[in-house]
Amino acid sequence: MPGGKGFGRDVITTSIAHHRIHQGTFFEVNILDLAVASAGTLDVLVRVVSSAHMRIHAAVSADFLAEMTEAPITTLDGTPVTAFNLNRFSSRVASTLLFQAPTITDIGAPILEQQYLPGGSGGNAIGAQGSTFEEILMSPGDYLLRLTNISGQANIGSMNIDFYEPPEGAPKV
Repeated sequence: MPGGKGFGRDVITTSIAHHRIHQGTFFEVNILDLAVASAGTLDVLVRVVSSAHMRIHAAVSADFLAEMTEAPITTLDGTPVTAFNLNRFSSRVASTLLFQAPTITDIGAPILEQQYLPGGSGGNAIGAQGSTFEEILMSPGDYLLRLTNISGQANIGSMNIDFYEPPEGAPKV
């Protein structure tokens, strides 16, 4: 009862993700490759320092496979990618690090079995296919997010990665 006895003001409810944006603990990265070669990969190395609850949305313009592995071995980390805090008033910076195009010598152990992203092949590619998967990642640890183009010709691959990092001292969830 708004303004009633025991209420100083209206009770406001929001989604958990919306609340975490307000806390300044929700981050986003977008990775786009306009020409993933046939049989080529779009790879992102994720280095979790503290804890991260991550959601990955993969969108492709043709047939691709998506997978996630734990403890990949790299010789080079790749190009650092900036994770943007979705609360533009917050000065908090993500402790989770992301790198595009790492040099992988061993992909590590699968934690998400390959998922088929249908989009067509050759001149029949229809595009705009996507899949979303979500993981709570242990720390410290490295993870590989990989899209493999199986369409027979170069095509577009992209990942939208958003993640929540618990505030200092909060439970690791």
